[in-house]
Amino acid sequence: MNFKKTIAGISALSMLLSASAVSAVNAFAADEETTNYTDKTINAYLYSNDNVDTMTARFYNDKPNIPYLRISEFYKKWLDQDLEITNKNDGTYDVKVPFGTVGTFDVEKDTIHSDDVGKFFIPEDDANSTSAASDLFIREEEAEEKAVDMTFDFGAYNIDFLGDENDIWLPAPTLCDLFAGTDKQSLYLDGSMYFCGYLLSDYSRLSIPQTQEHITNLIEDFKDGRPADLIKYNYDEFCFLMDSGYGYPGRIPFNDLMKEKGFDAMLEEGNETTKKIKELLNSTDLYEYCAGLELLNGYFFDGGHTSFLPIPYTYDANFEILDGEFAAKVDEVIEGLGELKDNVDLKLEEKNLEASIIGVENARKAMAETADYTEELSSSVYYEKGDVAVLMFDTFVIDLDSWDGYYHNGAELPEDEVTDFYKAVQKADSNPAIKKLVFDVATNTGGNMMTAMYMMNLIKGLNSVSLKNTSVMAGDSEDGLITDDFKTDRNFDKVIDEKDDAIKFDLQYGVITSKMSFSCGNWFPSLCKDNNIVVIGERSGGGSCAVDLSVLPDGMIYSYSTGITLVDSKGESIDLGIQPDYENVKIAEDGSKDFSETFNFDNISKIFDEFYGNTTTTPAETETTTTTTTTSATTSTTTSSTNTSTDTTTTTTAATSTKSEETTTAAATAKAEDKTIGTNDEITKMVEKDYFVKTGKNAASSETNVNKDGTLTVELKDENGNVIDKYTVDPETGKGTDADGNEVDLPQTGINSLGTAGAAVGAVMLMLAGAAAVHGSGVLRKKEND
Repeated sequence: MNFKKTIAGISALSMLLSASAVSAVNAFAADEETTNYTDKTINAYLYSNDNVDTMTARFYNDKPNIPYLRISEFYKKWLDQDLEITNKNDGTYDVKVPFGTVGTFDVEKDTIHSDDVGKFFIPEDDANSTSAASDLFIREEEAEEKAVDMTFDFGAYNIDFLGDENDIWLPAPTLCDLFAGTDKQSLYLDGSMYFCGYLLSDYSRLSIPQTQEHITNLIEDFKDGRPADLIKYNYDEFCFLMDSGYGYPGRIPFNDLMKEKGFDAMLEEGNETTKKIKELLNSTDLYEYCAGLELLNGYFFDGGHTSFLPIPYTYDANFEILDGEFAAKVDEVIEGLGELKDNVDLKLEEKNLEASIIGVENARKAMAETADYTEELSSSVYYEKGDVAVLMFDTFVIDLDSWDGYYHNGAELPEDEVTDFYKAVQKADSNPAIKKLVFDVATNTGGNMMTAMYMMNLIKGLNSVSLKNTSVMAGDSEDGLITDDFKTDRNFDKVIDEKDDAIKFDLQYGVITSKMSFSCGNWFPSLCKDNNIVVIGERSGGGSCAVDLSVLPDGMIYSYSTGITLVDSKGESIDLGIQPDYENVKIAEDGSKDFSETFNFDNISKIFDEFYGNTTTTPAETETTTTTTTTSATTSTTTSSTNTSTDTTTTTTAATSTKSEETTTAAATAKAEDKTIGTNDEITKMVEKDYFVKTGKNAASSETNVNKDGTLTVELKDENGNVIDKYTVDPETGKGTDADGNEVDLPQTGINSLGTAGAAVGAVMLMLAGAAAVHGSGVLRKKEND
């Protein structure tokens, strides 16, 4: 049984201490004969590093590394509102939130019960749909929502609640996991509390722990070992969150076992490797613990939503390893385990994903060079040729604060994917020659649901979407289906009226997908297919679950697929991706992918004619002058790169972007012989990737020379132009040496460490937005703790 105590007499204890003693040291240790804890004053950062307050954290003698906070003080800092707490003198406390919902805390049984658990843990703004994510360009119809009666049993996970005469004390990380809203969240880190914004903001659960300061503190704190009380609590909290929050998308090897018996039993009974992972997660050694977290990626891989990120071991937004020396030591632990059993081959998954990315980028670039017209929008690129227009955008992410400022505080209209989309559709429709508009989401990794909802309403009049809720918050719903009806402010005039309905376009639409089309980048083509819009390319990457992200008590991040899932019009899961109507991607024996038939204006036009039954003939392609226009708020500068050579000089000239339309020279790249492993540019990219894989660092620039013997020399340079490495490579075999004489063998098709492969896949999905759909959509306002 877990340890249970009720602490009483706080006011009496306070009389034993002088105010001067407390203020002098910002902490006090109580008399061991009268109590068993130490109170300390800690910093509380209120939604900014510039707004610093203080809180009282309590550390009990039997768990000195676990901070406990008063629930009333936590709630006050979180929302600047007061709780009404009633001590019923039987070990239970009724806690009433400002808008009336009550939760009952039992400090003897360590349980929380509420007859409307969905409303109890979220801010009033979310409960009333008045948060920053609501009342914007998407307005949801009011719908009656069923209250869910539920009890959370923390006693089953050995997590203690403690009480005094007027308040309840819970571990700080547990409070952070329980109480969370769309744009009001929190975490405990390095001895301080941080109250922060929505997941994709600059000040969030995702961004704060990845600072260099935290990495340094974490390694320093645990250099002599992880303390036993923190190990136990960390693992117990982990188990609680996985058991109560994980959504079981169905991809993991031991899905049924975990669903029946829980996370701990899955690790214990799965196989020899999972049992070893449990040991590593409970290790005193920091490197072993991080190895355990990293190895979980091989058993929970679902495309990127579920990712376990041992912070020093992962990558930043520029794909720089946060701590290369640390990562190497973790790799040693993983390699020492030998063969792993029943895990997903992350290197194979990454190789497949990378092949899609390279194939898409090459074909997209080639198509863009043939365009009659190119326009760079704020977050997208728009092309035209013949009767086809293409809009390429890589995320569905929007800045909720900016949109809230526009709709409610008189700020300027944001320039992002949403406004780009509106402008592009208008532009295509206003050009008499354009009849077909394609949305290129082939490298779109997701974002906010409301973005996709706006887009589908604008082009197809969609005003209802369906999701499925199979989470613990779903209650007794028969099928878990949620229907969300909404209206759209199509013209952004802040009013939904007949002017919005009057906006119509005379265009046919299509969407291009690849394995990289993930989360909302997977849902959007699903919505398109359900609404008779042609889907072209490669099967999308899947990812259908709303995602939640938590910071473990020791400061490590992990995200996981929840029980709220995106579904198609039949209510069926789309987690395994959307099959295109026209799958025209060629895969070579080496796994490389050719998207040239997908990214081809003429092919696109013919596919549209066939799919939509057009009777008009597509005019033959003719040579035209290319024009490029930039309309983004900030002028985009395109850098021209030159490859110099001893015998042969290959020059790549990039198109020049200006405010006015100018005649430009399309990029011309020398083509290598078929017998080589790639063009000079492609081989240079392989070298850059090889260098990154081996060092964890990106070269700032490179210079490629063709030597007299036919080999290539690629010099990699830092930001100051200094040569940091030099590769000499045979373009036919890909073999060669680096500056130190070490052998290289191109192409480099993936990160070679199993560990870093998992970290990379998880990190890139999160950093490029992943599927933070739940944090940007009011439809899930009842499930912000999902």
